[in-house]
Parts: sequence; C-alpha cells; structure tokens
Amino acid sequence: MNLTKAQERAVKYSGRNLQLIACAGSGKTEVVARRVAHLLTKRGRNRLEPRNIVAFTFTNKAAAELKERIVRRTNDIPGLADMYVGTIHGFCLELLQNEVPKYLKYEVLKPVQRALYVNSKSRETGLTGSTKLFRWPLQPLPLQPGIHTNLYLSALDVLREDEINKRSQHPSYRSVASGLEQYRAQITKDSYFDFSVILEIAVEELSKRKRLRKQMSHRIKYVVVDEYQDVNPIQEKLTRLLHGLGAGLCVVGDDDQTIYQWRGSSVENIRTFQCRYSDVKQIRLQENFRSSRGVIETASDFIARVPSRLPKAMKFADAQRYEPGDVVALEFDSPEQEAGYIAETIRSLRGVAFNDGSGRRGLSWSDMAVLLRSVKHNGSVIAQALKDADIPFIVNGLTNLFEPEEVRAARNLFHFIAGNKIWINKTEVEPPTAKELRQSWENSEVGPAKPQLTPALRYIKRIRDNLHAENERRLPSIQKIFLKFLERAEIREEDIPDDRGQAVFFNLGRFSEIISDWETIHFTSKPRHRFYGFAEFLYYEAEDSYSEGSEDRDYIVPDAVQVTTVHQAKGREWPVVFFPALLKNRFPPSKRRNEIWDLIPAYNHQKRRTV
Repeated sequence: MNLTKAQERAVKYSGRNLQLIACAGSGKTEVVARRVAHLLTKRGRNRLEPRNIVAFTFTNKAAAELKERIVRRTNDIPGLADMYVGTIHGFCLELLQNEVPKYLKYEVLKPVQRALYVNSKSRETGLTGSTKLFRWPLQPLPLQPGIHTNLYLSALDVLREDEINKRSQHPSYRSVASGLEQYRAQITKDSYFDFSVILEIAVEELSKRKRLRKQMSHRIKYVVVDEYQDVNPIQEKLTRLLHGLGAGLCVVGDDDQTIYQWRGSSVENIRTFQCRYSDVKQIRLQENFRSSRGVIETASDFIARVPSRLPKAMKFADAQRYEPGDVVALEFDSPEQEAGYIAETIRSLRGVAFNDGSGRRGLSWSDMAVLLRSVKHNGSVIAQALKDADIPFIVNGLTNLFEPEEVRAARNLFHFIAGNKIWINKTEVEPPTAKELRQSWENSEVGPAKPQLTPALRYIKRIRDNLHAENERRLPSIQKIFLKFLERAEIREEDIPDDRGQAVFFNLGRFSEIISDWETIHFTSKPRHRFYGFAEFLYYEAEDSYSEGSEDRDYIVPDAVQVTTVHQAKGREWPVVFFPALLKNRFPPSKRRNEIWDLIPAYNHQKRRTV
C-alpha cells in the first residue's frame, strides 16, 4: 500500500502527542501499524522496544488484526510478544494480575454471568434493596428477572464509569449507591471481577501505588488509543494516568463515528483533545479507500447535517468503481414485502463479480449483511424471508437466538430433561413428550437420520430418568450432555443439506456458550435445581440477557448472510449491505428517556464541560 502524504506524516511524526482524525475507510489500521513499526525500527536513542508500547483497540478482533500487521512489518525484532495490543479491559486485567498479587486468583464475569450471579444473590449484591424514582423496589421477578437486574447493573456501571454528582440525596440514588457498595463487597468476597470493576481498581491501584507507577513509567513509553471517540470517562482517566507517567500518546478516531454514547462514551474526548493535552499534532486522514463515489457522497451528505463536528471532508480515493444502482432507496408497503425483496436480491447477487482489493471474485453469502437497529424487534421477518429462500444466515448477537429450528430443538432437549412446566404470558407450556422432542430435531433438518437419532434420544431419556430419581452420580454436566447428544446423533457439519452446515454449527456453538454461562454460576447447585433453573432461563431470560451489539466473535465467520445490528457492525465491512426498517423516529431514533435515570435521577448526571 502506497501511503498518501497525510498518512506518511502520521507514520513519521516525531512529536509527543498525535491525534489522527480518521474518516471511514481511510486505512487507519495500516497507518497505526506502520507508525508502531516506525517507532520500533527508527535509528537513534529514541527507538522504542516492543515492551514500551501499549495499543488499545475496541475489540479483540481489531487487536488481532493490528498486531498481525505490526509483526508483518517488524518480524526480525525480538521481544514482540512483550508489546501489548488489546482492549483496555484486557490491559487492566493483566496489570492487576501481574502486578498486584491478591488479584491473581480473581475470575472475570462476562455480562450474562454477572446477571446470573446477581439474580442468585440478589440480597447480598444490593439488588433487592434498591428502588426506582417512586420507591418501587427492584427484584429478580419470577418470570422476567432480566428486566430489573440488567437495569440495576447498568446503573452500577454508570456510577463507576461516568461522571455522576455523588452528593445527591434522592432516595433512589442513595439506594443504588448503597447497593453498589454491597455489590463490590460481595464480588470481592467471591473473588470475581466484572468489566467495570477491572477498570475502577486498575485506575485506583495505578493512582496510589508509587512502586507500580514507577514500574509503568519505566516500561510504557508510547500509548495508542484506537476508536478514541468511544472512550468513556474512566477509560480517559487511565489514558491520562499513563500519559502522566511520561508516555507519548496517539489517539485515533472520528467524531462522526460515535455510536456508543448509550454506553457512556463521550465524544467530547476527541473534540477537545488538543485543548486538554499539550504538544499535539492533528492530522486528518480523509481519503476513503473502501467505498465507491456513490456511497461516499451519500454518507457525506448525511453526516454533514450533524452539528459541532470536527472539520473534515471524506474524499473519494478511486478504490471502487461506481455503477448506477449501487446505492438504492426503496419504499415498501409492509415489512414482509421489504424482507422478500432483500432475500430475492441476495440470491440474485450471489456469484456476481466484484473487486475485493486483491482482485476480482464472485460474491458469497458471507459478503452480504442485513443491518438493523434491533434484531430482536425487526429480525424475525428478515430471518423468515431468508429461510423461505433457502439462504443460509446467522443472527449475530444472542438475541433472537431461538429463531433457528436447531436451537429451538436444543432448548426442547433440556426442557424435556427438566420436565418442569413453563409459564409464558400466563399460558402454561408443558415439557415436550419424547415424540415431540424427536419431531423438533427432525424438523431442524440438521442431518441425523432416524437410526442415529434413536440412540441419542434414548440417552437423553436416561438422563431425565436419573434426574427425577435423584441419581446424582449418573448426571454429567449440562454441557457434557449436550455434546454427547450431538455425538450420538452423529450431527456433522458436512452432512447438513443446502450449504447450511457452517451456519448451523455456529448457532449450536452459541447455544453451547449459553450453557457455559449458566454452569459457571450454578455449578455448585443441586442437579435438580440446576436443570430446572436452566430450562426456565432458556425461556424467560436467555434472549434478553445478551445485549445486542455486544458480542466480539468474528474470528470465524461461516459462509452465511449476517443479520446483525448497526452497533455490532462497527469496524466491519461487507460488499453488500441492506438497511431495512428505516422508520421515522425509530431508526434513526429520536431522543428518548434513558431508563437508568429511574435509578439515578437525570439531574445527577453532570454535564461535561468543553475545555
């Protein structure tokens, strides 16, 4: 890749602090990789060692890509394994477990595991002692426990990561602030971290421990922060702490691409960087090497309407040839008509030639994506249309997990074993009979013929009998049961018809992840409680427990159309993209009240000052 003049200046800049305003498709990853390589290979006493560099990325996938590019350009330099390239959370965890011995035994709770943990210890973690604005108590409701639990946990995160007026005397604020102290004490007692606590403790330890500060000062000489527009207050505090220890700083981002403010990120960080740090050089990377002229002009016209932007203009770099019809806006009379058009167009585009940057090839299923504001609310009609058209697809994120037939069949498996009745909208759902369980797996069309399915289902019936006979010694873990069933049913990727093998196993793998999350928290429960509780979790909580846009699982992508959210699509690219369900005040959304302020009154949320 030949660098532009702006990219060349960014790579070789010799000052202390650098701000790269990187428009979409401007090659920022390559520029950052070459800049790091330049710092590691330049001549003179200012050359850095790999251990001197810390690079923060927003996801693990982005970290893997950046590090691979750095290694490719510096493969003869020893010690590259000592360079940190990864998420801020990963850095903080490594810092605590390597430098503060008491945290070595701590385990990290993923978001869903944390919700399960709080539900299982609702009193000890402060949930049931907290109230809403009108003093309505929070509780893990029997049929919808995720509603209050997830709201409570979001409020705890805001208290720790955002800028809050802690002098409030409002009853709801006092209750949740008190709950935070209980929650902190309980997870410390059980030797757990959550993602917010990792940041909180790392900043605290780095602020107060002189010896640790001295170690970090000797080690860290340069810090890179990617996606700087999505950094929240506590992450910015960590960045400033490392900079205060003598490290140079390179922040990379674009205020036009801020889409995570609902998580607490502050776009003012990138807009005021030059005011808050000294000796800053600002360089704009404005050429788009990814998109055609039509896409760039459409995006530029849209984003120009946003007020208070940093000055910049995305430019066409002649990367893709534009043809009339590449950008289309259509209206439909119904969601079903719209979904049918999308499925028909996807099928017609498969195999069409395009330039992927390294040459021309035909479009595959995985080159196409459907991006939604919410998969939960708008994904079903899309999924049905793709299913009717025999198009393999996956739904990213674990919301709408039970859309595919094979995952519904897996849920039936454990409802059958548990044998407990499930209540949904005041309607009683009986556990499936053996015949209904068999039928659900046959309907899933995942390959097992009747002879193979029979011994697998016989094994599941034996597990159910042992559970109800309270024969605990004959009960393996839920995960082992699931894997043993798939093995005995001889369900194999290559045997699944209609090129659906990769997508089916992707979905079954996500179901396995749910099992893992459940058993991490409930591994000490009595078998009957563990199996009964898991069946109820699958019906009552699982879909709402996995927030949309939060999963970072892009290492292996099956050849299937991806149905995902706009938030999850950040940092990824497809040759063909559909944006359905564009409705006034819904997508894009109008401003709406944040439910977190039911616990933390909105006037407690300090307005950030522009410096």
